[in-house]
Amino acid sequence: MKKLLISIITASCITTCVKAQQSEPIFVIDDKLEVYADEFWREYKQYYDYEPDDLLSLIQNYANYRLHIYDAQQRHLDTAASVRKARDYYQNYLVINHIANNPKSQQIIKQLTRDCGTQYRVWHIQVNINSNLPSDTAAAYFKAAKIRTRLTSGADFALVARQLSDDPSANFNGGDLGYISVLEMPDYRFAQYVKANANDSEFSQPVRTQKAYHIIKVSDSRPAVDSVSVSCIEIRKAKRWRIDDSLSNLANQICEKLKNGEDFFALQKKYSYQQGNQKLTLFEAVDLYGSQINNLKREGHFYATPADTYDAFLIVRLNKLYPRRDNSKMDETIKSRFVVSNKFKEFTDEFLDSVKTVSGYSVSGEYGQLANALDETIFDGKWIPQDGLTLIDDKLFSFGGRNYSVGDFAKYIFDTQKPCAVTSNSVYLDGKIKEMTDHLAFEAAKQMLLRRYPMYKVLMHEYTYPQLFALSDESSLSSSKASSRLEVEEYYHKHASDYLSGYLLYLRIFEPMQGASPKKLMKEANQLANTPSMKSTPMLQPVVADTFQLGQNPVADIVIRGFNSGEFSYPDDKVIKLNQENRIVIVKVLEEPHPMELNVIYPQVYADYQNSIKANFTDNLQKKYSLKISQNAETILKESY
Repeated sequence: MKKLLISIITASCITTCVKAQQSEPIFVIDDKLEVYADEFWREYKQYYDYEPDDLLSLIQNYANYRLHIYDAQQRHLDTAASVRKARDYYQNYLVINHIANNPKSQQIIKQLTRDCGTQYRVWHIQVNINSNLPSDTAAAYFKAAKIRTRLTSGADFALVARQLSDDPSANFNGGDLGYISVLEMPDYRFAQYVKANANDSEFSQPVRTQKAYHIIKVSDSRPAVDSVSVSCIEIRKAKRWRIDDSLSNLANQICEKLKNGEDFFALQKKYSYQQGNQKLTLFEAVDLYGSQINNLKREGHFYATPADTYDAFLIVRLNKLYPRRDNSKMDETIKSRFVVSNKFKEFTDEFLDSVKTVSGYSVSGEYGQLANALDETIFDGKWIPQDGLTLIDDKLFSFGGRNYSVGDFAKYIFDTQKPCAVTSNSVYLDGKIKEMTDHLAFEAAKQMLLRRYPMYKVLMHEYTYPQLFALSDESSLSSSKASSRLEVEEYYHKHASDYLSGYLLYLRIFEPMQGASPKKLMKEANQLANTPSMKSTPMLQPVVADTFQLGQNPVADIVIRGFNSGEFSYPDDKVIKLNQENRIVIVKVLEEPHPMELNVIYPQVYADYQNSIKANFTDNLQKKYSLKISQNAETILKESY
């Protein structure tokens, strides 16, 4: 939705652009379809916000993409249901964006933008309301009130949240939502409580949102943070989820050393699989390190207790908080959140009422016969009209120059009925007549906007390109034997050299003595290599000795990649000195590269085979339709970026 709204906003700025004003197309397909720079950049800027380095390859890729779409259009695939659905989806958001851009909407969006300048440390326990029936609402309220009583009596918040909260995330976060802005809160009532009670650390009375009650605690607030710089000491486990007392003790010992003032980065260099710093968005940091990030408030602090994750013990240090400098980057996120609010619904009703007026909406009849024909099944969504009811042609209302009858209304009810909490025929019918006329007004608004802004038609067609490309891809595969295992096996045997396993190495990794002579170090390393029973020498202290594959140890990865690339060979490189890592590695090859069994890597081979079919299909399209890329294409694009 965000990209869609951006494209709509962009359209409002370029509606006066016409191809006659552009110098020349960047490429032409089949001597008919001219593609210009603005089309290229609209597609590119949906995904990237920087100028590309290699324009020539991007031009070729985009030309191939448009070639697929042109072929799909020539074969009339643009009438497919998925394309029609995408076109309708785009038109719906034209209307939504129009309403979101009116002055009253913009005033609320600006207030939301200001509110996003603060993040609150929020805890909550959620109690879902099963339905809108008064009994269910009351039951949820009293359950939430009992939970609050437990908390005020001293119960542990995280434990109660894990036991009783209906928020699935409570199972792993104990109800701790971390530092969040109003945009990340369930609705405006939740946000109102948080803003009014920031930093008080009290337990709220049950706060009602649309579908739940919440017990809320706000323990802190701060200026909004976009990203953080963190460092981590990561002690990898030999096996995931394995309880390893020795590694746990090591992680605790490192924490004690940090508390005693030892340098974090020196300990990281000595013990950690992960080295250096990471700059992450706040969301990424919380996703990786959870409560450790939320509980670190000041730069330079580390979390005092190691986190025990499924594959490692982690000690996290917060290096720097990067405050949000520009809330405008959140405009589209804020707008997308606003368009699902109750306030937006009010503005939508006002807009649709104005469209009804312009469209000549007038009520000229009553639906008394229909009210008498309804029974209690309508409230369960199972009503079946009596014979002839949908044929009654008594005029009910006029809209857009057309008369709608009681029969039309009955048919609309039958087609759109669903279970509801209403139990009165008259209330139900009043709601349905509004729903039907709102639908007609919404459809009329789509056409009004397309007539008012011609560029929207262009963008609407561009919005269907991914669906057309997907249909083109599907047709390329369906016309081949892509699903045949025999074909995949044949492809595998032809390309067997592409599917070799990597080296499996037994490595003994040593840390050399500082300042030692390189010649003496290599002499001792060769002694160790030739005498497996020797564990160390005065100048070489062992770091680790184990069997390694790619991805298990950063030093081992350097060695394995060297063997895979041919930089190292065995037994010539039995001893390897890695100067930058300050390590000496003694190598024993346990397994050389060999063809992997098809059953093990079948998904990868299958995907490669399909990609080869798609590439062949593109080659055939280039033969079927002429593709002429302008010699000036790169210059045109650079000048128009």
